[in-house]
Amino acid sequence: MVVSRADLPLAMAQQGMEVIGLEARQMNLGKCVLLKDQFDLGQLEFRLDDVKNFSREKYGMFDVVLALGIFYHLNHPIAWLPQAAAATRASW
Repeated sequence: MVVSRADLPLAMAQQGMEVIGLEARQMNLGKCVLLKDQFDLGQLEFRLDDVKNFSREKYGMFDVVLALGIFYHLNHPIAWLPQAAAATRASW
């Protein structure tokens, strides 16, 4: 799971990973989808949503959850971390 920006999700998908990226702005989402389509990456998906809505119930479980460049957008970023942790599989 990658939040926002297309460069890292694109690189991860090119390595064969299944990736979902969340983007809160329609204009930015359009840019992300354009890149996804340009590189024909079926395992890469971008969705229009606010990261505050991210949950295991809504998006499922992930091996990795990356929250890049979003904490300063959150009123209570530390309180959001359990949401991300709940959607991350334990690997130990």
